[in-house]
Amino acid sequence: MSTPLGHSLMAAAIVPLTGKPAMPAWRLWLFALFAANAPDLDLLAGLPYHDPNLFHQGPSHSLSFALLFGVLSGMFFRSARAGMIGLLCYASHLLLDFFTYDGRPPYGIPLLWPFSENYWHAPFDLFMGVRHGVPGDSPAETLSQIFSWHNVRTLLVESTLLAPLSAASLFLSRRIGRTT
Repeated sequence: MSTPLGHSLMAAAIVPLTGKPAMPAWRLWLFALFAANAPDLDLLAGLPYHDPNLFHQGPSHSLSFALLFGVLSGMFFRSARAGMIGLLCYASHLLLDFFTYDGRPPYGIPLLWPFSENYWHAPFDLFMGVRHGVPGDSPAETLSQIFSWHNVRTLLVESTLLAPLSAASLFLSRRIGRTT
């Protein structure tokens, strides 16, 4: 799966192209970064069981949850545009994870949950994937993998590939007059 930095860079590529802000710019960016990383909050659900990976890559990594997140965001902010931004940033997380190396079962993400129990993954990988342990690992083991050299390399690769996309989006939005 991708890193929080990779997911945040995707949000930074989406926000400038969504038109005039639906809220103050600082709040919009904070919301977009939260939305892009929200599917990985399922890591927190395993903490009471001393197994952060217990519920990871579950239903929160589905299009159904992306749609639900978008609808709830629109209702919370009372703005269809905020709902659209929430949906797009959340769904961008799924897109990145779909194209990221996954070295532990179940391989991929349950994209069509609850309509299908299948896990989906692209036939090729664009990104290396982050190491964060497997179900059954202790929080200490999970942390040791999170702070590994492999993950530093992953951050560099994602930055190299996604930062130009974010910069191009910002440039394009300013060029057509959609600054955020």
